[in-house]
Amino acid sequence: PNTALPIVALFGILPYLRAVFENSGMKVNIRESHQASKKSLPGTAAAFAKGLGIAPSEILSIRDPKMQVETLGVPKEFLDGHGYHFVIATGGGVKIELSTKVHGREAYALGAIAIAEKLLQPPWDDQCPGLYQLSDVLDS
Repeated sequence: PNTALPIVALFGILPYLRAVFENSGMKVNIRESHQASKKSLPGTAAAFAKGLGIAPSEILSIRDPKMQVETLGVPKEFLDGHGYHFVIATGGGVKIELSTKVHGREAYALGAIAIAEKLLQPPWDDQCPGLYQLSDVLDS
């Protein structure tokens, strides 16, 4: 759902975070913001939800440019190309906030190039055909 390598790596710790939040009795919410032209649920937000055990229908999507600038701090020059995700866990007098903020599309392009380079020397051979997760490719 995302080729920005730091965010791909972040997906790998979601099961651990889910356990921490559940064992602490915390309620988790996800908010995301993308350019107003984006009509579908972003794959990154859906991956966060899946990893944290949240229904995709519970994700709050923000597409209002005024709110994006004034409340979320999206720079005006990135209103047509940004991806913000906020994971907020609350409970027991504790609030944990995790956010990712991508401006433009450079991070995705650089990640796609790195992934393509890794695929030139795949971590599997002809003896192990099948489907692989992106993390399998990047961790090799």
